[in-house]
Amino acid sequence: MLNRYREVDACKKDIEDFICMVSSENLYIVKEDLTSIAKGITFIKKVYAYQNAEHEHYYNCLITDMISLIHSFSLNSLRVYYITLRSLIENLLRVMLKYNNVNATGVRKMFEEFHSKYKNTDNFIDYVEGEYGKCCEVIHSNHNTSMPMYFYYQDILKNDELGQEKVSQLLKQLVTFLINVRNIL
Repeated sequence: MLNRYREVDACKKDIEDFICMVSSENLYIVKEDLTSIAKGITFIKKVYAYQNAEHEHYYNCLITDMISLIHSFSLNSLRVYYITLRSLIENLLRVMLKYNNVNATGVRKMFEEFHSKYKNTDNFIDYVEGEYGKCCEVIHSNHNTSMPMYFYYQDILKNDELGQEKVSQLLKQLVTFLINVRNIL
């Protein structure tokens, strides 16, 4: 029984230290949002912690993606955020589908398998596919390639920047995403 309480205390300390570190790097991040996100990450870490080395690769990638997603705010790049979120979604599917370390199933096939395995969760699947689609829209957007390089680069800088309002919006989306993941488990 005492070990369980020690583990809870260790989780709380980990969350507090994480919040302190992230808050010192990025002033736009609201502490309440960051606390919710840190708790979501901790929950997913505990639910999907694999003892079996055959399944740990995508789990480790998922955890790295979650932490990297928070780091993307300090990089001030919307594109980096969406690239990382897309990777997180792909690794979440791999973990939930219990793929082994060498499984190289494509994304479309993963979503099909996910639909088959989790038939009673269509709302969640639609939500995840929608979030994945948002990521792809940002990542694959190249409608300005015919512009002169200088103007194209200037446009990228203008549209990629993360201001306080955008960070706040993305944090709320991330909190919602983690809540939806938690609710499906």
